[in-house]
Amino acid sequence: MSISSFLTKKFLKSSFFPAHNRGAALPKKLVQLLKNPPGYWDLPELPEIGSPLSQFGLIAKSQREFSDKIGAKRCFFGVNGASGLIQSAVIAMANPGENILMPRNVHISVIKICAMQDINPIFFDLEFSTITGHYKPITKIWLENVFKKLNFDENKIAGVILVNPSYQGYAGDLEPLIDCCHKKKFTCFS
Repeated sequence: MSISSFLTKKFLKSSFFPAHNRGAALPKKLVQLLKNPPGYWDLPELPEIGSPLSQFGLIAKSQREFSDKIGAKRCFFGVNGASGLIQSAVIAMANPGENILMPRNVHISVIKICAMQDINPIFFDLEFSTITGHYKPITKIWLENVFKKLNFDENKIAGVILVNPSYQGYAGDLEPLIDCCHKKKFTCFS
């Protein structure tokens, strides 16, 4: 059975406690606004499904299939939105007391996890558009100049965080930025 067929499976009664009730507790007016029945995917960690950290079950199987498709060693599905995944990536990138290089427009979840884990953020400025009032996407030349200004003897960098696309929707070319980071032997994520 695939995970999608399990999620669309009809159960006689959803009595999962406390909140996993496949959308039954949603306000009726909200349900009427939505095109498809909401909450069919809202299930607890059942043995058939597992969890993102389980070795067995449909989620583990789906994660293995997805990692095979993209050529990755492992893949983990995230819960609780992007903030949890971002924070997991920061923790995987640096140990307490280490430094991570990041632009000033990082998400607040990055700053919070750095504070909680005693990871030192080293912020760099971004080019700013006086026309739009927004930061411009990072370019390879900009990032190279950031690297030139850093004293790597004083600031050992565990990794680099790149924001792409920005919260205003601007996106740059990530490949030259990642190449630039990898030439310095930095782990990076965006």
